[in-house]
Amino acid sequence: MEEIKEAVEVGRPVSPVRLFTLVGGLTGTFSGFAFTIWSSLKWNLITGGKPVISIPPFVVIAFELTILFAGLCTFLGLLLLARLPKRRSSPDYDPCFPVDRFGLAVRCPIEMADAVRRCRPERREPQTTASSRQSRGTGKRSLTSSSSAWGAALAMMAVTFTVAATVKLLT
Repeated sequence: MEEIKEAVEVGRPVSPVRLFTLVGGLTGTFSGFAFTIWSSLKWNLITGGKPVISIPPFVVIAFELTILFAGLCTFLGLLLLARLPKRRSSPDYDPCFPVDRFGLAVRCPIEMADAVRRCRPERREPQTTASSRQSRGTGKRSLTSSSSAWGAALAMMAVTFTVAATVKLLT
């Protein structure tokens, strides 16, 4: 998996999602200070001879709004740049994947296709047990529990890699 990721990322620009995070964070900081200063000026509460606009207590609210707005804008940027939700299915979709197989679609420029293919592991047939084939009586192969667990782990890795690769490829 790492080899495919390295082969695809060669010469790729940095994701613009980080700009959404920056804009959201700056907006949150400004909003936090503006809200607290406005509310202090609107309702004067003078305590202990301190000035009405005292910055240190306002930093807490500004920090919280910075984190909130940065997180929300990052999520929004991810959805916008990944063009999610998709309204039509991918041309790479194969109906057998959700049934009994796992697939990984890697989109890359044509000139990088050979580098990605070289990183692909050889295809292996799943191991079956004779008792599981006979118990079903259909002649179809069934996976053993250990290979099913490996398949589930590979599916989780594929989903994680696909989400990360899709975000990087679409940016």
